[in-house]
Amino acid sequence: EGSEGDSLAVAPRIEISLAEGWSVGDDVGQATVLVNGSANLYVATGATAGEALEGQLQEALADFEEDPNATWVFGDPVQFATDVGDPGVSVSGTSETQGSKTWVVAHGTYETVAVLTAPLERWSQVEPDAARMVASLALSTPAPASDAGGAP
Repeated sequence: EGSEGDSLAVAPRIEISLAEGWSVGDDVGQATVLVNGSANLYVATGATAGEALEGQLQEALADFEEDPNATWVFGDPVQFATDVGDPGVSVSGTSETQGSKTWVVAHGTYETVAVLTAPLERWSQVEPDAARMVASLALSTPAPASDAGGAP
């Protein structure tokens, strides 16, 4: 659990700032799940595949396109940068009852995929917070190596 503004590690060395009303849910596979009522933000980070962000975005959208229970319609990809200047690309989609937004962010040798899903009636309440949380994604700086003496 966390509170607004808390930095939360969503992967080794990758942190996100929690927005008001959001909490940490149960992890799903390699993803950390952030929850706000019926809205879920899945955040997964891994080593970069060396592929362009748009290619990674298309891979992330494949699950929606294969959904037998809904017909998804997606907009055009939009480029953005996180608060620390990491490049990203996002795309929004809708089905008959749900909204979704998928973001892919590059952090050097890491990349993060974040996917928001929420009922359409909650979309305007949760999407701005989710976008702010994704913008807060940052590669944390490892602690400096101890310079304790003792070396001959």
